[in-house]
Amino acid sequence: MLLVGNLANAAATAGARAMAWLGPHTPLGTSADVARQLDTGPSVFVTAVLMYLTIVHRAPVVASLTALVIIGEVAITPNLAGREHLIGRATAAILALTARLAHPPASSIGSPSRQCSSLHIPGRCVAAQHSPLTWTAPSS
Repeated sequence: MLLVGNLANAAATAGARAMAWLGPHTPLGTSADVARQLDTGPSVFVTAVLMYLTIVHRAPVVASLTALVIIGEVAITPNLAGREHLIGRATAAILALTARLAHPPASSIGSPSRQCSSLHIPGRCVAAQHSPLTWTAPSS
C-alpha cells in the first residue's frame, strides 16, 4: 500500500507541476500561482489507497461513490487539490487493474482452499461460485 500511495502522490505532484507549466490558456492548465501552493500529499495518498483497495477487493459501489465525490469536488470547486485527487485516484486505478490482471482472483483459479487462503482466517470461508468472500459462522 505504501508503494501505491507514494506513486499516486508522485503522479499527482508531477501532474500539478505540468498543469502550472501549461498555463491558464489551455484546458488542462492552471495559473502560475498554483505552483506555489502546498501539495495535497496525505489526502492523495489516502484516496489512492482507497481506490486501489476497492478495485482489488471488488467493491464497485464504494469505488463509484468515492469517485463521484471527488469528481463533484472538482466540478463545484475547481482547484488544484481536486485535480490532484483525480490524478492520484487514476494512478491507483491503473495499478489496481494491473494487479488484478497479473493475479486473477482465487475463484477463477479453482480449488475452494485457494479461495479462502487470501483471507488469512482459516475455517471462516466457504467456497462459493460468485464470491470468494462468502463468510460463515465458525463451527463449534
